[in-house]
Amino acid sequence: MFEVGLFSEIENTGGIKFSEGNLRWVLFTESPHQRILINKKILSKFRHIRMEEENHYAYVKIGGLGPREKFVSRISFKTVTRNMQFRIPEFDAKDYAGSLIQEYCKPKTYWETRDKIITSLSEQLLSASPNMISLLVNIFKLVQERISFREKQKERLGAVAAFKTREGDCDEFSDLFITLCRACRIPARRVVGLVFKNGNSFENHAWAEAYIPKAGWVPFDTALNLFAAISSRHIARCKMGKQSDYPTRKLSWKAHKKTEKKPVKINDNDVEYVKQITP
Repeated sequence: MFEVGLFSEIENTGGIKFSEGNLRWVLFTESPHQRILINKKILSKFRHIRMEEENHYAYVKIGGLGPREKFVSRISFKTVTRNMQFRIPEFDAKDYAGSLIQEYCKPKTYWETRDKIITSLSEQLLSASPNMISLLVNIFKLVQERISFREKQKERLGAVAAFKTREGDCDEFSDLFITLCRACRIPARRVVGLVFKNGNSFENHAWAEAYIPKAGWVPFDTALNLFAAISSRHIARCKMGKQSDYPTRKLSWKAHKKTEKKPVKINDNDVEYVKQITP
């Protein structure tokens, strides 16, 4: 079992008072390998909403905030996780519903499925794969063989740049896998969350999910060599398939006067701690 502590510090850096503000905050997403526990007392402090792609959000009200004033919010939850290996049944491309293909095979900012490099790779993969399971295996191997792991990068490159530079962190591994799946007409999406390491250390992490008929959404973590599997060290926070990226926190506010474009500052990383606890 893990306890995850989330922390937001919002500062009004402008010169006028805000009469009202709201923070939309990603908490966790549903996954068969994890069970989430939230203290009922904490639930009463914010509006908890389940939204699309099984993502759970907190909506936190921020009262009046004067110039240079700060608003601090903390939310914690516990999660019970387990190792899972998924069985992939035999399936065919025609088993997919058209709506699923339409939504989860689209090109997006970091998933450039119509790029010439990607279309050429997808043709080669389809030609070399006698069935859909071997196609998934070949995509997984290509990503691992093509990209050398590099410690956390400052910016997310996207699939094409990752293929060209031959290096990246978990974002590049997952983006290339998702893009090749989509180009081969296998619905795929991104999952962002945390990976627990030794002691009480952790790091932000991203992996992929592909939709398999009769099995549902199945995880693939090419960076950590997990094919159709997920570990008890993974904590899933947000699924992104309809968009390739969006912030885990979004602020909105009201003011009586016109103000600067970005008068509100928020701390960079919202994960304050992750610790392993005895149930």
